[in-house]
Amino acid sequence: MARPTRHGDTKQQKTISVTLESWERLEEIARQHLVSRSELIQLIGLGVFKISRDENKSA
Repeated sequence: MARPTRHGDTKQQKTISVTLESWERLEEIARQHLVSRSELIQLIGLGVFKISRDENKSA
């Protein structure tokens, strides 16, 4: 069921596939920012959180 968000839009359930390591890392990042993983992904999608690449790690 769609729920209103604090960003004004209605959320829709979507599915993503990630590794367990990535899922756990998303949880760590979300906790650091006091949001859920869902809210973290929302904020990334809205451009509120910026993504930067660690040049020392291979993609």
